[in-house]
Amino acid sequence: MDESIKQKLYSGGMWVVGLKILALPVGLVLIALLTRMLSAEEMGVYFLVSSLIEFLVLLSLLGMERSIVRIVSQALALKLPGRAWQAVRDVLSLGVLSTTIVAVLLAIGVGQFVSEKIFNSALMSELIYYLAIWMVLRGLQSLIAESFRGINDIRFATLFNGLIPNFLCVTVLALLFWMNVKINLSTTLSIVISACVLNLLLGYVTLSQGTSKLGSNGSIAVSEILKISWPFYFSAIFLTGLQRSHLWLLGFYSNAESIAIYGAVSQVVILFTATLQIVRLVIPAMVAKLYAQKKYNDLEKLLRSTATIAGVPSIIGLLLIVFFGKTILLHLYGESYANGYSILIILAIAHIINLLTGVPGILLMMSSKERVLLIISIFSGSLSFLVSFMLVNRFDYIGVAIGAGVGIAVHHLLMASYCLIKMNINTFISLSEICIFKRRIISMLATHKQKFILNTSNLGELPDTSKTVEK
Repeated sequence: MDESIKQKLYSGGMWVVGLKILALPVGLVLIALLTRMLSAEEMGVYFLVSSLIEFLVLLSLLGMERSIVRIVSQALALKLPGRAWQAVRDVLSLGVLSTTIVAVLLAIGVGQFVSEKIFNSALMSELIYYLAIWMVLRGLQSLIAESFRGINDIRFATLFNGLIPNFLCVTVLALLFWMNVKINLSTTLSIVISACVLNLLLGYVTLSQGTSKLGSNGSIAVSEILKISWPFYFSAIFLTGLQRSHLWLLGFYSNAESIAIYGAVSQVVILFTATLQIVRLVIPAMVAKLYAQKKYNDLEKLLRSTATIAGVPSIIGLLLIVFFGKTILLHLYGESYANGYSILIILAIAHIINLLTGVPGILLMMSSKERVLLIISIFSGSLSFLVSFMLVNRFDYIGVAIGAGVGIAVHHLLMASYCLIKMNINTFISLSEICIFKRRIISMLATHKQKFILNTSNLGELPDTSKTVEK
């Protein structure tokens, strides 16, 4: 593998590892605080609102949050910095326009219809204006973070993609919890929105300073951006919509308590897949560069080695929560949430399969295989929704978890199989890499043991000074 690629992987990986080690527990602590401070009904509505906003952000961004990484990284690889600068500027302008349009539609009637007719929630209906504002802020935050990822500034991409607002929210909520101040969901959303505003301002100023160095001599048509974006768009909309539909099915067929349990438990599983999330954040720009330069052997080594290093610890972690999951849920969220242990087991098994396949989705996105990704997403998402729909009435959140698990496993197995068969690039975890890693650890331990023995023997050979002292 090229030394410059190794250096970028190492430096970017170190930043992401450090920030993600901080970000994921912060997100989990945020949910834990909310489960202690809000009622089950409010917590269920919070998860519904969060999932709905995530879907609306994807709906409003037109796929640009994914295409901007490829456009910018490829432009820089081809020595066209002006094109990268123009792409960032155009994407942010389009993002402001598109998110505002969706927010207005949400506020003038669509939000009330969804709240009252689909989820039968008067509380959600009262919070529609909060949802509209939060959606715009989240959308622009995503574009800024992914623009940083495109210029291979992994530090700020991770920092501004949720860490800052989550940290601010945890700080404020922890203080209120310590002071025994009672809050409701509207107060919670006000705190979240305030944190997002600060994060957006800091991110925009930092991005402006970073892209100003690229220069403005270059061009890219808006039509070209949209042409690259649309396959990402439909793939993300369909897959995310069907993934979030599990929670929406609970909102339609079940009650707020079931939604709260399912939403809270799924956050624990996300924590234990953190290492693979780190890989997805670090390598997209490098994958795009290696694919553009047709260095396929280096590309496979990059994908397999990072998947192995990231996957093995996560698989071990997921196996541990199968045995200790109930205790984790009890101490983290409280007694009522410990009933979600079965959800934890189902999702853990699905994510173990996910981890074994590596990151084939990144390869497909960065190699102009958006249509393939779309077809796989449609199939796996439809299958997932169908299973959940058939089981939700009978098994409640357990049935929904089964559907979600099936979707996760099938989606990643199909992507990895396509990369292996059609592109001749293996993305699966490498057993040889595990053996190499194991030998390195054994060698390192043996070296330390030898040094320890040597130092101990040297201590035993110190000159005898007792006679000198007597004299």
